[in-house]
Amino acid sequence: MDDRIREFVADDAWLFVAVVTLGLTSIVGVAGLEALAGAVAVAGWFLLTPILLFWGEEVAVLLAGDGENESTAPSHQTEPDVDADPLEELKRRYAAGEIDDAEFERRLERLVAVDELPDDAFATGSADGTAGTDADPGTDSLERERKRDRTLEDDSENLEDNRDRNRSRDADQNREREADRNRERERER
Repeated sequence: MDDRIREFVADDAWLFVAVVTLGLTSIVGVAGLEALAGAVAVAGWFLLTPILLFWGEEVAVLLAGDGENESTAPSHQTEPDVDADPLEELKRRYAAGEIDDAEFERRLERLVAVDELPDDAFATGSADGTAGTDADPGTDSLERERKRDRTLEDDSENLEDNRDRNRSRDADQNREREADRNRERERER
């Protein structure tokens, strides 16, 4: 199956089915076949559309039928699975032929070395518990994210404070207007 067709089935077929179902339901209903229109609506909107919406990638792999399995099918995820076991991923790549024996051994040794490090090594920057001299790029990214979150929280608090001040000001202005109206009414009497 062509990659464009597979991508269409995986990403946009649900919308196509929903629109076609609307058209078919309308045509069949106008033709006076209300029972058939109901069946078309149920099959299209309540069966096919949700299946394609939630499991479109799996349907595309099944429709491809050219011997490709999920591990070789193109992935539409923008981020790798963070929770995946690195050792399992390494084994999968080796079995799929993506890496050779030497690369597999080198990466395996590195993974085993990382597993042997003490837990506090990642928090302090080195395995011996002393602070490292070179900054971990992940730490910089984490610090930037924390700073951004604090800025967003501060902005949110400032926005709430401004809203509260504006509401208070508006309430004061409304009370003054009401007092002015009451004075005018008293003068008129």
